Amino acid sequence: MSIILDALKKAEKERQDQTSPEQPAQAPTPGPKKTSSVLMGIVVMMGLFGAGFLIYNHFLKDRFFTQQVATPVLQPKTIAAPSPDEEAAKLKDEALTLFYSEDYKKSERKWQQVVETTPNDADAYNSLGLTQKKMGDANSAYHSYEKALELKPDFPEALNNMAALYLERNQTDKAKDLLDRAIGLKNDYAEAYFHRAVASERLGELAKATTDYKKFLDLTPNIEPGLEGQIKMRLALMEAQKEKK
Repeated sequence: MSIILDALKKAEKERQDQTSPEQPAQAPTPGPKKTSSVLMGIVVMMGLFGAGFLIYNHFLKDRFFTQQVATPVLQPKTIAAPSPDEEAAKLKDEALTLFYSEDYKKSERKWQQVVETTPNDADAYNSLGLTQKKMGDANSAYHSYEKALELKPDFPEALNNMAALYLERNQTDKAKDLLDRAIGLKNDYAEAYFHRAVASERLGELAKATTDYKKFLDLTPNIEPGLEGQIKMRLALMEAQKEKK
């Protein structure tokens, strides 16, 4: 009995299902307001993207790619011109070479260039004076020594050279004063002792002359034999004069 009842119930249920079928549930559709907001967001995002692209394209693109592909510009190498001191040093070397080869005229021209390049160079004026003296131009030599002493008053070599000119002009007192200054500045200056000995001998100061000649010999171990012989002869004559007195 239960089997037949169950079958009848099942059949009845299937009939009811066929006569009143359930409608499938529909998915809720968004309202018009929500749809408009989504669309507006999409439009704004696209606008921002487009604006960003335009800014990049017009303002940043060239700069960016220029930095990436630019190659360094090679600047031409320039050689610095020598300074006045460097130029003067080169000219001095050339002038000395010419002086020692006894080409005094060309040497003088070089020394002139030196003093034009470095007009406050007392050494250059002194060397110019020596060169002019070798050429027999005593007046030019005098002015060159004068300029050297103007630039450097305590310049033993220029004092000695000027004194030698005074001795040639028989201005012995002036010469001796300059030689005293030179030796006071440089007490081992052999040539200044020699010139002062000559000046003292002319002035009749034989004891001083003897002392300076001997000092000159002591300071000049490699003296030329001829000059050494002349000095020793002068010393012997002065000794003889002192004995007579």
